[in-house]
Amino acid sequence: MDEIDLLIFVPIDKPDFILREEAHLGELRSLVDEILHDWVWDFNVKTIKVRGDVKNRLKLILEAIGLD
Repeated sequence: MDEIDLLIFVPIDKPDFILREEAHLGELRSLVDEILHDWVWDFNVKTIKVRGDVKNRLKLILEAIGLD
């Protein structure tokens, strides 16, 4: 983790764009999302959470790295 400059966390959106019935291992996907949501902030690395469609996610990432 020492070599990571920026951690980008992409949680499951609410409402979720991928229906649980369509997701492979949907319950596991939700559990991992909950665990990561709790852990990701403990890594002592600059972290951003991005949500929404791909365009919005890209905008947030570019802003975080100063390329907006």
